[in-house]
Amino acid sequence: GKVFTKWYGVDKVGGKKGWVWFEVYQGGHWKRFNKSWDGEVVGAWSGKGVKKVYTFTCWAGKFDNCGKKYRIY
Repeated sequence: GKVFTKWYGVDKVGGKKGWVWFEVYQGGHWKRFNKSWDGEVVGAWSGKGVKKVYTFTCWAGKFDNCGKKYRIY
């Protein structure tokens, strides 16, 4: 099947960027990707053959002040 994920981010403009991370098990191996934002943003992605999806957010830089990882699919 196909997985479609839509996400929203809200952060104070001008400070350190927020980062959302996705870890996806697809096609027999793991893929990891991210997206940064400043202010408000709406993003989306989709993929075929996805078996698992985990996500977490970092608030003080790409690898800093990160929250808990959640399985969303």
